[in-house]
Amino acid sequence: MELRQMRKTFSMGDLHPSSKNTRSYTLDKEKALQKKSEACKRQHLTYELKSGKNFFVEMSTGAYEIIKKEIHEILYNSEECKSYSVVQKQDGVENAGLNVDSCYRVYNKKQNGLVGSMLKFTINLYHTSCSMNVNGKRVDLFINDIFDGLCEKVKKEYNEIELLNKSIESYLSHMKNYTSKVILKSITNKEIHPESEQADQFKNMNNCPTKNFTRQILDTQYTESVQAVEHM
Repeated sequence: MELRQMRKTFSMGDLHPSSKNTRSYTLDKEKALQKKSEACKRQHLTYELKSGKNFFVEMSTGAYEIIKKEIHEILYNSEECKSYSVVQKQDGVENAGLNVDSCYRVYNKKQNGLVGSMLKFTINLYHTSCSMNVNGKRVDLFINDIFDGLCEKVKKEYNEIELLNKSIESYLSHMKNYTSKVILKSITNKEIHPESEQADQFKNMNNCPTKNFTRQILDTQYTESVQAVEHM
């Protein structure tokens, strides 16, 4: 896979399970959506192991959504991971309340089941840039036990991810023609007039096999921001 030079990123401080940390900025939603749209044209997966044990991964939008979900499932539901680690998660939230990043810290687990003192690795997921940085003393565990499997999943579902990216890009393009309230109705109530060209495209997307991932992206990226606009 292609390797690219990327900017270094770092872990996010002390965490508590399922906690939130407010970022000191307000997300530029228009730019964020544009970045998501542009990322649909990327290679599905590029990575580089940088100095200081920083493992940086950049993904297409579709691949990112699939990998993000898969990482959560592996860390919390995989018997292999449960046998040697304890996971703590933190979500980064910007001033308007939108989730812009997520961070998982993986520690060793003592024989009595308690959390050990060794931080094995940290996974930082950046939702707007569709990228991930993993660092820590045992980045090798992440690469061997988790990332290799993620690569196989992307390879196996390559065609589905291609379709997903096209669906997301098309959906984002059409959303620019809607006001925030119309977007909310389209997502939550499906109140779209069937005679319109946009309605046919929404209908086709809702029937495609990737609709769940597409709707997940729309729910997380737009619904909260639309609700915020309505309360202004």
